[in-house]
Amino acid sequence: MVIDIYQARPVICNPITGRYAILPDRYTYRKAYSFFGFDPIDKQYKVLSMAYPFGPGHHKILTFGDGDMTWRKIKCTLRHESRSEGICINGVLYYLGDTSQCVHYNAHCVTSRYVIVCFHVRSEKFTFINVERFCRLINYIRAI
Repeated sequence: MVIDIYQARPVICNPITGRYAILPDRYTYRKAYSFFGFDPIDKQYKVLSMAYPFGPGHHKILTFGDGDMTWRKIKCTLRHESRSEGICINGVLYYLGDTSQCVHYNAHCVTSRYVIVCFHVRSEKFTFINVERFCRLINYIRAI
């Protein structure tokens, strides 16, 4: 995903074909992070967008190819800030989340400062993996 710095509107670009799409406005006054994922079962591309602080009500999803290019709200029970790029493998989008500066609404699911956030593209549900320290996510032969 490429961000157009001049107008701060997100743009999806395929460098091989040269095709691109400008995403609809998110209407947020906060900084936002966006991730691109693919569901191999339904063959759908989706964009996950989060406005800081990342918590309930601040996550939105955009599905390509369904004819309705509007953002929909989705629920995430854990406030966190993204600390890495997203990696999508087999329909799950992974990125490193930092919970240290956030209030926990569902604290029983977190036992460490850092978590690997797992966003399941098809079901649009979040799960979390506790990690002991800051780490770098690497796509190694289609595995994290």
